[in-house]
Formats: sequence, structure tokens, C-alpha cells
Amino acid sequence: MRRVLIGIASALLLAVLVLSGFLLEAHLEMRSIAPALPSRAALEGVPEGPVRIRYVNSGTQIQSTGRGGTYGGFLLEWPDGSAFAIDVGMAHEGMQAFGDVLESIGAQPIETFGSMAEQLGADSKRIAAVGFTHLHTDHTEGIAELCAAHGGTIPVFQTPDQLQRGNYTTDPGRAQLSGSGCTEPRELSGGPLMPIPSFEGLAAFAAGGHTPGSTVFVANVAGKHWIFAGDITNDRENLFNDVGKPWLYSNVIIPESTGRLGELRRWLTELYAPPATEIVISHDLDSIRATAIEIWGEALR
Repeated sequence: MRRVLIGIASALLLAVLVLSGFLLEAHLEMRSIAPALPSRAALEGVPEGPVRIRYVNSGTQIQSTGRGGTYGGFLLEWPDGSAFAIDVGMAHEGMQAFGDVLESIGAQPIETFGSMAEQLGADSKRIAAVGFTHLHTDHTEGIAELCAAHGGTIPVFQTPDQLQRGNYTTDPGRAQLSGSGCTEPRELSGGPLMPIPSFEGLAAFAAGGHTPGSTVFVANVAGKHWIFAGDITNDRENLFNDVGKPWLYSNVIIPESTGRLGELRRWLTELYAPPATEIVISHDLDSIRATAIEIWGEALR
């Protein structure tokens, strides 16, 4: 019996050591990623391009904090009808499973609305390209259904960091892209602010902080600059108050560079200047509604 207990204890210790090794490696890499940020003048110099922004919501869930959490993607639309998707959300089953996990730790039951492709239907073919704020599966999983509905090749514009760097938290999302059957990676260049070729009024820059390839998109829609900040924070109130994410999340669940995230929060807060400049946080449904972004098909629900 003693040998059995020693064996179990040794196995648990080995598992802890292996996990600690993964976490340490990921944290060291994250702390090494701090690319230069574009100047205010560069951001304000992004020319007009898209004429409309809409949000496609894969699912909504009230978190344990009482705030509305959301999972989906944004559509930027040009006068010729073409669209660029920033993130694509999740498919129905993945969204439900994701919500069940959060419900087990205090959130309310999730309400799902279907994948981006399900909601767009024939309009899926209008998506001319895609970009991702980062490669976690709650932002990438919907790509397989989008590829099937689209029927053609979809370019994916990525910063060099996002294309070349990652860790175990982004490997599943990267695999979803490579296995989707239609995506074609396009590496952006220049910088710090990198224009998206063929998409006037849209640019991106490497951010770091949350994942090795975290990317912020900037779009000039009818003279107003929109900054899509991804998961730099999950709550716009915490952005402006310079409050980080919970310790367990940033240090164990998702290895983040908390110092870099603090730098990004303060930098974005300085840039915030409504009505000329707006900041969009991926998972904060309340703030998305507050910006008056249209929600796709909401009148039908």
C-alpha cells in the first residue's frame, strides 16, 4: 500500500513539475514580447475605408460578476459590399461546451445564436478576408463552418508575431485555421502600424500581452477611428481604471505578461477620445452595445 501511495504521489509531483515547466516557458516568452506601439499620429492617419461595422454574436453569458460576456466576431463592410471579419467566434456545440465550463464556476447558462456562417448564410460569401486579434479557440473555431459556407479561399492577414509565434494556448486555434480547408495566411509588413493590403482604411499592429501573437486592428469608418483591442482586457471599465485580470487567470489559466497588459491599458486609455476614437473590447457585450455597433440579426431575436 505504501508503494502505491508513493507511486501516486510521484506521478502527481511529476505532473505538477511538467505543468510548471510549460507555464514558466510560456511566461518567459510572453515577457519577452513588447513590440513598439504606433504613434497617435499614425493611428489618426489611417484613411477612411469601411462604411459599416456589425457584430455577429455566437453566444452571450452573464458572468459571475454580473456583466454580460459575449463571443463572436466583427464585420467591417466597404461600399462595394465586400467584408473583412475580425475574429469569427465559435460554432454552436463549441460555444455550448465553453459556456458550460463557465457556468460550473458561477456564470449563468449561456444563450447561443449559432456560428458566424449560420447567421450570415449567403452573406458568408461576401467575406473577402479575415484577421484575428489572437488565436484562442473562442475567436477561431467558427472558421471551419465559414469556409464551408464561403466556398472559396479566405486570406488571413497576420502580423509576423501571430504567424510565427505561439504557445500551447494558441496551438488549438492555429490547428483550426490550418485544418479549415480554405484559409491562406498573408504576412503583414512594415510597422509598427501595418496597413491591410487591398482594404483601405484598415490596419493592424502587434500588441503582445495576452498571447504571443495578440493583434490590435484599427479601422477608419466614416471618419471615426475604431480600435479593436481583443482580450487586452475583458471589461472596458477595467481598461479605464487600469485593473488587471484575476491573478489565477493571468498566471495559471492563460500565461499573460501582466506588465505589458498594464502598459497597453494605459496607452489605450490615453488614445480614447470619443466621438473621434472608440475602443472595442471583444468580450464586453455591454460596451459593444454602448458603442452603438449594430448586432447582426438582433431584431430577429
